[in-house]
Amino acid sequence: MLQKTGLFVIAVVIANSLTGCASKRTEVSLFMPSSPITNQIETNKTVAIRSISDSRTFENNSPNPSIESLGVGMISPGEDVQEIQTRAIARVSNGNNEAMGNVVLQKGQTVESLVRDSIFSVLQQSGYRVVPMSNASKTTLILDVSIRKFWAWDSFGMMAKRVHAAIDTTITRSDKTQPLTTHIHTTVTKFTGGHDEAIQQALSDYRSRLGSDLEH
Repeated sequence: MLQKTGLFVIAVVIANSLTGCASKRTEVSLFMPSSPITNQIETNKTVAIRSISDSRTFENNSPNPSIESLGVGMISPGEDVQEIQTRAIARVSNGNNEAMGNVVLQKGQTVESLVRDSIFSVLQQSGYRVVPMSNASKTTLILDVSIRKFWAWDSFGMMAKRVHAAIDTTITRSDKTQPLTTHIHTTVTKFTGGHDEAIQQALSDYRSRLGSDLEH
């Protein structure tokens, strides 16, 4: 089975002054303890990821915080919205579900890179050797990955705030006719913050679930 892999989380809170709105953007950097493409094991089973795409759909200002949305006024003039969306992982809301800020990965990391590294780690733990497409052979397992959801959001109860995180991917395999869909939804209870913890837990759960799914 999979070896449990910890993630070290560094959260850097950056205060942004946006016109007409005092908001906050939190940048988080999630690190795997070792690169998933190092220390390759000797095995005849090879796998290559042909494509991985962030297929999430962002809305301009969704009233539902579980839907990917950065919120009106949360982007500074001149910022590249599409680039920020590749790193966006959560929206910070108040008790009225109004957007108060967003959470993004630090530059150099994207949602695609986190999912790719997680899949590589799972495949290696499952006995595969990861190779680039240029080195794929007729027996190499080829994967195409679509990220449908990778998002954290707030909900509020009487005594505490809950932070939810969900990850959804669809993986098409060259050896299967039906795509593999893996869905994770986790929740942590926090009075403040907690988006990084929710994503960390969701990623850990995702790797465990994917390892089980790939065995079938």
